Amino acid sequence: MPTTPRPRLLVLSLGGTITMTQSAAGGIAPTLGAAELVAAVPGLAELAEIEARSPFRVGSASLTLENIVAVAAEIRAGFAQGADGAVVIQGTDTIEETAFALDLLVRDARPVVVVGAMRGPQQAGADGPANLLAAAIVATSAAARGLGTLVVMNDEVHAARFVRKAHTALTSAFVSDMAGPLGLVAEGGVRIFSRVAAPDLPVFADAAGSLPPVALIKIAMGDDGRLLRAVPGLGFAGLVIEGAGPAMFPARSPRRSARWRRSCRWCWPAGRSPARCSSAPMAIRARRST
Repeated sequence: MPTTPRPRLLVLSLGGTITMTQSAAGGIAPTLGAAELVAAVPGLAELAEIEARSPFRVGSASLTLENIVAVAAEIRAGFAQGADGAVVIQGTDTIEETAFALDLLVRDARPVVVVGAMRGPQQAGADGPANLLAAAIVATSAAARGLGTLVVMNDEVHAARFVRKAHTALTSAFVSDMAGPLGLVAEGGVRIFSRVAAPDLPVFADAAGSLPPVALIKIAMGDDGRLLRAVPGLGFAGLVIEGAGPAMFPARSPRRSARWRRSCRWCWPAGRSPARCSSAPMAIRARRST
C-alpha cells in the first residue's frame, strides 16, 4: 500500500530567545540555528520533510524591515520550489511586526507561521520545543491554508493583523484583542474556530535597496509637540502619528497650530491621501490608538 508523502516544510531561524544559550563572555547569545532547533524537538522530523536555514542570528529588537523583506523572498522562493508551508523562528519582542509584514509580503494560501519562545532552551520549563512543534503542525495543516501569516505561541493560533505581545515574561504573553485566537493546537492537530479574509490591500513588491525610513510617534499626555516639530529635519521619508483615543492631539501640538497647518496639508481623518510637508518629503498619517 503506497504511503502518503510527508509535507515539505521550510523552517527559517532569525535568532531570539528560543536560540539563545550561555556565552563564554557572560549573558546569553543566539547560538542555535534552525537545524539544531528542529533536531531537538521529538516527533518534528516525522511530521514533515524539513529544510532548515538560519538567515540571521540576532535578537528580535535588532531585526530590520529589510531583514523581513529578505525572509519574505526566501519564503516565496521556497513555495515556488514546492514547500507546503513555512515556519519563521525569531525573538518574541517583534513577532507581531514580523507577522504583519509577512502577511503583506507573502500572498499565498500556504501557511506562514511565526514562532518564538518566552524561555530560553537552558531554562527550566523551556517552551521553545513545544511552540516549534505546534507551529509546524499548523504550517503543514490544510485547515490553516488561506489564513495568511499566523503566530503560534502557547498552543494558540493568532492572525497576524490582531496579535500582540501583552506581557514581557509569561508563556501566555500573546493575545488577539477583540478577535481572540483563530484556533488552537491540541492532541497533535490544529483546530480552527474562526477564519480571516485576505487583506484587501495591494500586493507589495520587494523594495530594491534600503527601505525609506518612517518615524512612529506616540502622542501622550502633556506632549508639547517638540518631537513632531523636529521630524521634518531628521531625514524621514514618512511619519505615522499614534494619537490618543480616536487619533486626538493635545491643543498645543503642531497638528493644531496655525503655523503647522500652513506648512503641511494633513490627511485627516486617518486613511485619506497622504499629505506632503513643505519642509521635507514627508507623508503624514494619523492612526488611532487602540
